[in-house]
Amino acid sequence: MSESQLIGLSHEKFQQWEQSNLDSIAGMFDERAIVFWANGKSQTKIEMFKLYREGKMSIKNLRLEHTFARVYGNTGVVHGEGEALITLEGEELSGDLRFLDVWVERENGWKIVSSHFNQVV
Repeated sequence: MSESQLIGLSHEKFQQWEQSNLDSIAGMFDERAIVFWANGKSQTKIEMFKLYREGKMSIKNLRLEHTFARVYGNTGVVHGEGEALITLEGEELSGDLRFLDVWVERENGWKIVSSHFNQVV
């Protein structure tokens, strides 16, 4: 996997999130993945998609810029900056954000094992 291909996967993840394409997004995450949100909360894949299905989570008005990646064998890291409106259990997180996705090559393709969001203050 090249660094540009890995960046493409993270961009696709955000596009699918913004379109609420849950099946596509779920396929990008490893079954044991963990997401760390800018409000300090963390969730497993199961917890995150339960909130999505219940309408308690959304990502809108997404604009990504300044993404770069590094690949180390079967592991890759994507860093990026952008803007978004994230709603998480009624709490809105908006404005500039930073993200980090950790991808690992599995038998069924590259999967996110950890995703972290920080809000720029």
